[in-house]
Amino acid sequence: MGGLSNSLAGGLVQSGLGGLATIPGAVALLLFFVFTYLYSQSRADYFRAWQIGWAAYSLHYGLNAWMLLRRPSAVLFLISQLMLFAMAFCVFLSTRLTRREFRWRWYDAALAAAGTLLALGSLYQHMAVRLSSWGSRRYCSIRHSSFTGRRIGAS
Repeated sequence: MGGLSNSLAGGLVQSGLGGLATIPGAVALLLFFVFTYLYSQSRADYFRAWQIGWAAYSLHYGLNAWMLLRRPSAVLFLISQLMLFAMAFCVFLSTRLTRREFRWRWYDAALAAAGTLLALGSLYQHMAVRLSSWGSRRYCSIRHSSFTGRRIGAS
């Protein structure tokens, strides 16, 4: 059993999950449980906002880990970025919930729209980098085949 857990831990560290998603994701999940407990004890609305925020942050790291282990997806990347914004937005809203005078204001909607646009812009940048990487690999393959007279991968 020790060999299996050691190989699993080694695989996680080698794949980049050791520091990128495992530890911050576990801390975020722990804080989600802490705020779930605090909300169940006091029923204060600002604890609910923090609970939702830490759930979104945990989901962000979970999706990042999933994309590292599996094939990356544009939809999952966008959801991950939206969850990252949702965490910050929940913290922003919780500042007004502590004073118990919460009303939805116009700048809340403006901030939500701006966060969504930033997430879409991040997706656009992410896709542009992936496409340029694909294009440079394709260009190198074509250049290599013109020098050698055969295509890469052809038998």
